[in-house]
Amino acid sequence: RRLEEAKKQVQNLKQQLHKDRQNAQKENESYEVVISQRNELRQKIEGLRESNNLRFEELRETNAELSSLQASSYLTRKDLDQARKDMATMNVQLKESNTKVLILSKRVNDLQDALGLMSSEGSRISSKVVSRNAPQGANLELPNELEMELNVITSRVSSKKKKKAEDSAHFGHERSMVDGRR
Repeated sequence: RRLEEAKKQVQNLKQQLHKDRQNAQKENESYEVVISQRNELRQKIEGLRESNNLRFEELRETNAELSSLQASSYLTRKDLDQARKDMATMNVQLKESNTKVLILSKRVNDLQDALGLMSSEGSRISSKVVSRNAPQGANLELPNELEMELNVITSRVSSKKKKKAEDSAHFGHERSMVDGRR
C-alpha cells in the first residue's frame, strides 16, 4: 500500500511538475512576448521622438519664414502707403499746375487779343487791354513784365510794318522804273 501511495504521490508530483513546467513555459513565452512588445514600443517611441524633433525644426523654420514674410509685408505696406501719399501730393500739384496753365493760357489769349488790337490800330498798347474773355468794354491790367513784353513785340511789329512799307515802296519804285512809266 505504501508503494501504491508512493507511486500515486510520484504520479501526482510528476503531473504537478509537468503542469509547473507548462506554466513556467507559458510564463516564459508570455515574458518574451511582453519583452518583444516592450521593445517594439520603445522603437515606436524613438521614432515618434525623431518625428517630433523633425516637426519642431520644420515649425521653427516655418515660423522664421513667416516672421520674415510679415516684416517684408509690413515694409511693402509702408512703401505703398508712402507711394499713395506721394501720389496724392502729386495729384494736388498737378491740379495746381493745370490751374496755372489755364491762367497762363488766358493771359496768352489776352496778349493775342492785345496784339490783334495793336495791329489793327497800329499804335502802342497801353497798360489797359480789352480781354477776349471779358465782357465788352471791360479792361484788364497787365503785370509789368507782360506789358514790357507786349511793348517789345509791338515795337517789332511796328518796325516790321515800316520795313514792309519801305520794301513795298522801294519795290514799287523799281518796278515802275523797269516798266518805264514812272
